[in-house]
Amino acid sequence: RFNEWLAKPAAGSDWFELFNTTNLPVDLSVISLSDDPSLIGQGMFRPAPLSFIGANGFVQWLADNSPGSGHNHVNFKLNALGDSLLLYAVDSGTNYTLVDSVSFGAQAADISVGRFPDGDANLIAFPGTASPGYANYLPLTNVVINEALAHTDPPLEDAIELHNPSASPVSILGWFLSNEAVPARKCQLTNAAPIPAGGYVVIYESQFNDGGSNAFTLNSAHGDAVWLTATTNGVETGARASVSFGASFNGVSFGRYIKSTGDSDFPAMAARTFGSDTPASLAEFRTGTGRTNTAPRVGPLVISEIHYQPPPTVVSGITNDNTLGEFIELTSLTNAVLPLYDPAYPTNRWRLSGAIDFTFPTNSSLAATGSLLVVSFDPKSNLTQLASFRTNYGVATNVPVFGPYLGKLGNVSDTLRLEKPDAVQLAPHPDAGFVPFVLIEQVAYEITNGWPADAAGTGKSLQRVRLNAYANDPANWHTATPTPGRLFTPLLTITAPTEGQRWSNFVFTVRGTARENIAGLSVAQVYCQINDGAWNAAATTNGWTNWMATISLLPGTNTVQAYAQDSAGNDSATGSVKLFCVVTNRLTVVTNGRGNVS
Repeated sequence: RFNEWLAKPAAGSDWFELFNTTNLPVDLSVISLSDDPSLIGQGMFRPAPLSFIGANGFVQWLADNSPGSGHNHVNFKLNALGDSLLLYAVDSGTNYTLVDSVSFGAQAADISVGRFPDGDANLIAFPGTASPGYANYLPLTNVVINEALAHTDPPLEDAIELHNPSASPVSILGWFLSNEAVPARKCQLTNAAPIPAGGYVVIYESQFNDGGSNAFTLNSAHGDAVWLTATTNGVETGARASVSFGASFNGVSFGRYIKSTGDSDFPAMAARTFGSDTPASLAEFRTGTGRTNTAPRVGPLVISEIHYQPPPTVVSGITNDNTLGEFIELTSLTNAVLPLYDPAYPTNRWRLSGAIDFTFPTNSSLAATGSLLVVSFDPKSNLTQLASFRTNYGVATNVPVFGPYLGKLGNVSDTLRLEKPDAVQLAPHPDAGFVPFVLIEQVAYEITNGWPADAAGTGKSLQRVRLNAYANDPANWHTATPTPGRLFTPLLTITAPTEGQRWSNFVFTVRGTARENIAGLSVAQVYCQINDGAWNAAATTNGWTNWMATISLLPGTNTVQAYAQDSAGNDSATGSVKLFCVVTNRLTVVTNGRGNVS
């Protein structure tokens, strides 16, 4: 049966999934697949000979109209505005009998639809839990995977922490843990006590790597996943939880982090929180029963500014993206020179990936607390463009500029990853010679979902609010005039007025926030200016987290500017907004009886 489909993916191809409802393998070479309900469409796509689907198994088909790309690629696409899927049994190569069909209307973006439970007549949407090639499921709501440790040496071992965020105890007796979606039933929790309301439980490697046929460990070199499957009396309920993670440094755990948007990531944590985290022995480590996660791990190098869509260029009336004006700024949080390579294996170097690809040159390093820029052109061979770039953005000659990167920063959304090489895997490890790259941080920016929208084509860039706070949270980014290579501290934002706001009074109270970005320093004062006049001190009531200044407006357009100064005398970048003052006073006209006024 057709079990699940996605007709409007955010990225990649349309797809659909078949589910074998029987306990025997099925020969796929005697079926036909189509999205055309006419007689002509009956034989649209025939799977290759010797193609089978296992007992109670799943097969994903890519609906990309590219059958030459592989045996699981069909010769049609799905229509996101509405379509049909038809499955025929083929007898003697010419007789077609309809076995199953589904029809659907307009589809939501990146949300699959399918049967729940598998093979059932009931169709539901699966926001966030698309499962091509394996069982359909809904997200667990009363238990989450809270922390995972994959790279360990004694006295530590791999560990998985579960958390019950609900107000009632939850029994996990008989539930299953796995590091794969299929098979999901690797480790059954046969002796698990209920997780108290708001409480934790830790499953240690000795429980899921017990020497049995389904034993597993967590892969620290390639990254891995954790799947938790709920059951009732041994029967799966269809509710599951999962997390995935990349390579990890020794002793560093991954954990659940709730962002300002309400959704969660699973980044590396600043410290382990299994309960007994500096043990003298493995036995002592296993006494930990879990606790609240720390903040995510940050540094030693961070993404501090992203200029993903400079104002476009216009040549001969044709508008083009200004890719030469794009840049990524990275900043060191350390007080020592930071090598951008592994000193033990200098050919293994830091890199950027995702939207763009760039590996730093051999023996590159960054000065203490310094910043560098990565651009789309080659700054070594294109000196003219480098000079123009420095002039346009006011980049000092002592700021390192690297490039070119491959690819392009997306104008609407994209993902940037900063990765550091870990130690090369040595013999007799099965991966001897493999170099794990550990994700230092990731920024998946957008122009919606809480991310500042005015960095797209306006001349402004995305700038990090706090360098030592989590990167992939829109609350930690604001927009301002690009400052590549010039890390301003403290950071100031004008929250009122908003750009282009209209006001009908000659007096206005400007409001904003100011935050220090360097430990040990604090914001000392905020200054505000109207229409290139004098800079006047603003007022605060709570240590400059919020500040205000009352200003007098002129009729028409007014430019409001502000900057903050910290206790070391550092100035922030200047914030600027325009406010339009509308005259509403009554106008009296005296005609002396000699004319009309309209």
